[in-house]
Amino acid sequence: MTIHKIKKYITNPKNASKMVWVTSLFFAFLMIVTSLIIADREYSQNITFLLIMVWLIPFFYFTKKIKK
Repeated sequence: MTIHKIKKYITNPKNASKMVWVTSLFFAFLMIVTSLIIADREYSQNITFLLIMVWLIPFFYFTKKIKK
């Protein structure tokens, strides 16, 4: 896929809502995996907070595209 096709796919509100679900499930999976792999509770919590902050970027981007 070219960048132009990806941009066109994402700007469609129906596809943007699908991307919100996909990214949310992906980050939920990453949070579960990191909490299982990392033994130190404080370090695991910091990574979870970091993943949530990173997840907010595409979430807000896609929800902005849905509202247009």
